[in-house]
Amino acid sequence: MKKITLCYQDDRVLDQEILKELDEIGGEPGVLVKSLVEVFQMTADETIGRARKGAQSGNKLDFSESVHKLKGSSGSIGALALFNCCKEVDKLIKGDLVETEEFDSLTDCIQSEYKRACASLESYLHRPTKS
Repeated sequence: MKKITLCYQDDRVLDQEILKELDEIGGEPGVLVKSLVEVFQMTADETIGRARKGAQSGNKLDFSESVHKLKGSSGSIGALALFNCCKEVDKLIKGDLVETEEFDSLTDCIQSEYKRACASLESYLHRPTKS
């Protein structure tokens, strides 16, 4: 089995502009974002679990749907690197450029970006705010 190298390049884990916009919509700084982050983490854990099961069973549809769902939710919350990772994986799947045997290693890449996103989102939530 060959090792897949993803082509996305982004040092920014989060899109600060999206998070700022969410803060502005939510009124009191951090309240809406905190709620959205909690929902994102809960659903992303389930979605990555489903992707992992799809990968391990060779179920391309489950894997693909899970990656696509995670791409949308990560984009909405401003998890830029995770979004770009999922976008790249989604493109590989839809273009039949990857074998089902490689889905598990792609899930590992997604999981790694997810962990970075969660850590950065937590830091964002605990940042000093202007009064």
